Amino acid sequence: MAGGWSRDGAVQDQIDASIDDAVKLARSRLPNGEGLTHCQECKAVIPDVRRKAIPGVRLSGPRPVILRFASWLTGTLKSSSCS
Repeated sequence: MAGGWSRDGAVQDQIDASIDDAVKLARSRLPNGEGLTHCQECKAVIPDVRRKAIPGVRLSGPRPVILRFASWLTGTLKSSSCS
């Protein structure tokens, strides 16, 4: 597709570069290293299986993780409950 002064494929190259940058940023914000043994929100024990599967885990259950990550992405991070 012709697009003014840009070469063919330039728009797709820009889209690909933007996606690559976003993926790198998201990965850099993921927790890593030693996780917690107890949930930082509800103080429940985090199972060893979960701690091994998710490096840097800080919460006891998947629901709060998903909610916090989604709110972090949208900039509306709020406290959540693990219950």
